[in-house]
This record gives sequence, C-alpha cells and structure tokens, in this order.
Amino acid sequence: MGGQSMAGRFGLEGRWTLPLTSTVGWRRLRNMKRNGLPKALCRPLQFLLDRTISEEDARVIERIEALRAKMAERSADSVGVFQEDEDGPSIAAESAAQSSGPAQGRRSLTEVAHVSSVSPLWGTFLYLCAKAAGSKTILELGTAAGISGCYLASAPSCRRFITVEGSPERARLAQAHLRQVVGCFELVTASFDAALDRILPGLRDGIDLAFIDGSKKKGENLRLFDRLSARLNPGSVIVFDDIHWSTDLWNDWNDLGHRAGLAHAIGAGRFGVCLWGGGGVRPRTDTLYGIAGLDLYGVKQRLSRWRSG
Repeated sequence: MGGQSMAGRFGLEGRWTLPLTSTVGWRRLRNMKRNGLPKALCRPLQFLLDRTISEEDARVIERIEALRAKMAERSADSVGVFQEDEDGPSIAAESAAQSSGPAQGRRSLTEVAHVSSVSPLWGTFLYLCAKAAGSKTILELGTAAGISGCYLASAPSCRRFITVEGSPERARLAQAHLRQVVGCFELVTASFDAALDRILPGLRDGIDLAFIDGSKKKGENLRLFDRLSARLNPGSVIVFDDIHWSTDLWNDWNDLGHRAGLAHAIGAGRFGVCLWGGGGVRPRTDTLYGIAGLDLYGVKQRLSRWRSG
C-alpha cells in the first residue's frame, strides 16, 4: 500500500518548519539511524518529516478526526478542568455554575477539540509510535477528551489501554469517544498518584508505551517517570508532551538525558520521545530538528509566542 500525504485530507496544520528545518531534519534522522536508532522510532520520526501515511492508517485517523469534528460543533457546551494547587488536587471547577459561556476553570468543547486535545499531526505520531513498537500495554496519564487515547489504543498490537483523567466531566466525554473506537479500555478518574497506586501493582506484563501529558509543574514529569520506570519493559516507548511549554519543562526534559535506564532520548518537536533500555544504560540524546545546538521547533514556538504577544 503506497504512502500518501495527509496534509489536505485531514486539515493538518501546514509545515511549521523554519527555513532549513526539513533539510536538517532529514540529515539528523539519517545520522540517528546510522547511530543505531531502533526501528520502533524510525517510522514515527520519518512521518514528522514527510507527512505520509498508508491508506490503512488514513482510515484510523479519519475515524478519530470525525469524533473531534462532532465535539467541536458543540460550542455551547463546556467541561470542567482538573486543577491542582499547593494543597493538592481539586475538582472544584466541576461544579462551577454554567452561564451564557464557560465559567473560569471550564473549557468549551470547541476549545477542548482544537486546543486541549492533541492535533491530528501529533495524534498520528502517537499512533505510529504504538504501532511501530508493537505496544501491547499502553498507559496514558492525562486523558482530556480521549482523542490522544483513541489514537494510542487504535494500534493493532494494543491489548490493554489504561488512561487516567482527574476531571470527571472530561472522563465521561473521553469514555464516549473511546467506546466508538476501541473495544476495551480502562479509564481511571483520579489524580495521577492515586491512580498509579491502583494501577501499577496490577501491571504484571509491564508497560510497553507510556504517554505522560498532564501536570505542567517543575519536576512532575520526572517524578512520574520514576514511578513508572520499575514497570517499563525493555524497548518501551515513553512520550512526554509539551517539552517546550516552559523553561521548567524544558529543563526537566534535558534532565532526562542523564537518567540511567533510558537508551534514547529524542526531542521530536512538541514531544520528547524516549526508549527504555533498563539497567545502567545511559541514553543517547538527539534532536530531530537541530542546528548549531538549537532545537528549531523550540525556536519556532518561542517566536510564535513573541509574535502573538
């Protein structure tokens, strides 16, 4: 089955690359392959450069994006946001009174569809990661509306999909979406720590892919990774969302490059992607879009914030 571009078909955002990014990206990817990049990461990273997919993969994306489109049409509806403060998690926003528009701490479903949820580009990347790695047990921390979960759980190899969401309203929305895409899934409505206390002891077959997408607090992703590490199988893929969100998250991502047990740590743009090797192995670090020591995706994000400000 030949590959095809997905840009027009799914309303994918255009190439967000800066000048030379595509050329540099291909060069970096070739170097990574020569340096032993595992096949589990080759196809997803290549997709970020060529935007091509098979017809089989296109059908998966089409089904999920139809759910997003229906959600986006419900502009008058909103859902609460799971909030954390210094005193711990709070779901007070769930009971916020609805007026003519979303109250503070709430998001319209249109915003959830297009801002809070993973984009078609990065959703496809997650799906390709799970598919290329042959992931059987997949754990997601941060369900939101379930769009990213639909992408992950659609991998043909997936046998067990577990996702965690703190907001009951978002969890109900995600459940409705997941039921239309996958036959079986486990959705835990709780804080990450409370959920992991319940989930981790029962993961006898370990974790093949983990997607960490939730807290934006300094050090939180590192702490969550440490909690999961004992359950990661050799060759497991770990994906961190929004590594360019803030200086704190960027520093956390760089700290991962020194963590024992990781075989690879690659800045792929919005996501940081790691491969678990186990033991005392130290990670080989790289950046897909890099020149003169800079991550060009990060430069693009900072320029976009500067222009909008």
